[in-house]
Amino acid sequence: MSNPLINIIVVNHNTRDVLRGCLDSILKNAPAVPYAVTVVDNCSNDGSAEMVEEKFPSVEIQRLPENVGFSRANNHAIKACSSPYLLLLNSDTLVFPKTIDRLLNFAKNHDEAGIVGCRQLDGERRLKHSWGKFPTLPRELIRKIIHHRLELNGTIIRDYLDSKYSDASEIDWVSGSCMMVRHEALREVGLLDERFFLYFEDIDWCERMQRAGWKVYYYPGAEIIHFGSISANKNREKALVAYRASQLYFSKKYFRRFTHIVLKSLLFIKTLINLLKLQFLKFMGQRNFKEEKINLLLRAHRRILSLLVSDYPELGED
Repeated sequence: MSNPLINIIVVNHNTRDVLRGCLDSILKNAPAVPYAVTVVDNCSNDGSAEMVEEKFPSVEIQRLPENVGFSRANNHAIKACSSPYLLLLNSDTLVFPKTIDRLLNFAKNHDEAGIVGCRQLDGERRLKHSWGKFPTLPRELIRKIIHHRLELNGTIIRDYLDSKYSDASEIDWVSGSCMMVRHEALREVGLLDERFFLYFEDIDWCERMQRAGWKVYYYPGAEIIHFGSISANKNREKALVAYRASQLYFSKKYFRRFTHIVLKSLLFIKTLINLLKLQFLKFMGQRNFKEEKINLLLRAHRRILSLLVSDYPELGED
C-alpha cells in the first residue's frame, strides 16, 4: 500500500502458528487509514517465512540470514519506513477491532507522545503488567513480586492495577510487545539500541524518549492479547542468558557504579545458589525434574556467572 500512515512491524523467530494468528487479526481488524505490514523473520527454520508468503501476499517479508535479536530486527524494518507512525507488535499477539485505530488516534491527539502502549491481556483474558516506572533495585524487586503474584492468578493485584490505571497515564515505560511510535520522535532519539539482543530494549527506548522531551503513555482504551514468551520458551537457555545480559547492560548504562556493583553481587549470589541447587538435584536424580531440563538450566546459569564476572557482557547469538 503506497504512502501508509502507519507501518506495522512484526519480528518473528520460529513462531509460525502464532504469527499466522497475529497477521490474521491485523488484517481482519485493519486500521481505517492506509497502512502496511512488515514481518522481519529472524532466520526461522519452522517455515514461518514461507507461510507468510503463501498465506499473506499483502504482507512484506524481510528474511534475515541469522537471528540478530529483537532490537536489530526491528531496526532493519524501521530504516525502510517513512510513515508518520510505527506499530511494533510481537508475533504472539492478537489485536481486537479498533485496537490499532484507537492507539493511532490517541497518538495523533497527543502531540507530545513519542510512544504509546496499550492494555495487554494474557491468553485467558487476564490483565498483564506491561508498563511501569524506571527500574531501580527496589522497584525491580516489587515488579518481580507483582509478576509472581499475577502468575499465581493474583486477582487483588490485577484489580488494583486495573483500577489505578483505568485512564490514560503518563508512565516511564511500556512493553515493546505493542508499541505505537511517532516517527518524528524516533528520528530525534534514534533507533533501538542493538546491544540489547532481547529484553530491556523497550525500557531503554522509552527512557531516551523522555530525556529528549517526549512523553510515554499507557492507554488502556486499546487492548491486545499477548500470549507471551512463545519464542523464548523454544530456546530457554538463550532467553535466560539474554535476559541477564540485557539487565547488566541496562544497569551499566543507567545506574551509578555502586548500584551496578550491588546488583551484580546480588545476582552472583543468587545464580551461585541456583547452581548449587541444580547440581544437588542432578546428583540426587530427582524424578520431578527431567535431566534435560536440569542440564539446560545448569548451562544457562554457568553462562550467567561468566557474564557477572565480566565488565562487558556479550549479547546475542553464540
